[in-house]
Amino acid sequence: MNTEKSKRIQVAWACIGDSVDGLKGAFCMKPTTSRADIDTHVYQWKATRLNFINEYIDARRLPTDKPWPEREIAMATVNTVYIPLYRIHSKEFFLSGMAYPNNWWPSDRKKVANERFSPPGVESFYFGLTLEAAENEARFYGNEIIDPQSQMILVVLACFDTLLYLPICIQAVWDILGLPEPKHPMEMLLATMDPSTNNYSANEIGKWARASGFKGIIYPAARYGEVERFTELRAQGKTIIPEINYVHVGSHLCRNLLGFIAHSPLVDWYQQEKGLENSVRIFTEPNLVVFDGRRLMGDPWGVVYETFPLNQREKALHWDDARRQVKPFVFTLDL
Repeated sequence: MNTEKSKRIQVAWACIGDSVDGLKGAFCMKPTTSRADIDTHVYQWKATRLNFINEYIDARRLPTDKPWPEREIAMATVNTVYIPLYRIHSKEFFLSGMAYPNNWWPSDRKKVANERFSPPGVESFYFGLTLEAAENEARFYGNEIIDPQSQMILVVLACFDTLLYLPICIQAVWDILGLPEPKHPMEMLLATMDPSTNNYSANEIGKWARASGFKGIIYPAARYGEVERFTELRAQGKTIIPEINYVHVGSHLCRNLLGFIAHSPLVDWYQQEKGLENSVRIFTEPNLVVFDGRRLMGDPWGVVYETFPLNQREKALHWDDARRQVKPFVFTLDL
């Protein structure tokens, strides 16, 4: 454990490990004099955060008295407990120890990029809320290859406030922004999941969310596993139906509604409106876009991070909990 003092804040950090893909570290941007190990810090931070969230949830009243669409936006505004975030990260460009926050500082390269919910001029940081989400993204941008020599699994354990859980309020967001067709909420979600990250609906939603004070968005990913199989199915004229994997993040929304929405309404809509005879269901994993890096740096709640070789993916899941995910079933099409 190391500390550096300044007039206003004391920064505590720790990092153990001998290789870039075998690190365990912590960074806490709040006063501390503890010299305990990382796991003890995690326990203390998580206990404090859980009490905070429980008080928030207990004090919160579902906003049934608000008019549409403000009611739905309030419902979909979530604070989280500590949750694991996943990235397939470059070994060369990962900074640890005291330099860890530099991974999340603003950069000109990020600001000129056009990413989902982040048009040029703003910057964001992207994570999978499941390891599968991170792997699917990496394969998409790496031509279906994740390189074990240059890439690794990064897991960041952090907590967030004022996130927008987009699948829950997509109709309300559409109405507030006055976006054009489509009319059905499921088609709206599919519009934001356009394979191109530079699409009009996602850009407008991202700009509105920032202006409205949100710190990030939870959204269904546009990248899927089994790419070769589904490319072949599309060539056969099959329609791919995303089945949303909702993930429990410890919010009021998760506690009150997740059981109700566990079965994806997207599938129901296709069944009612278009039929499933020519369709195939696949899971879309949840992603998180964070609009600034302060929480990732540990301000004010602290963060823990670990890195793993790609062949240790099962070990990388030890922060996760199977109950956190709500996959209603796994659908296999026999052709």
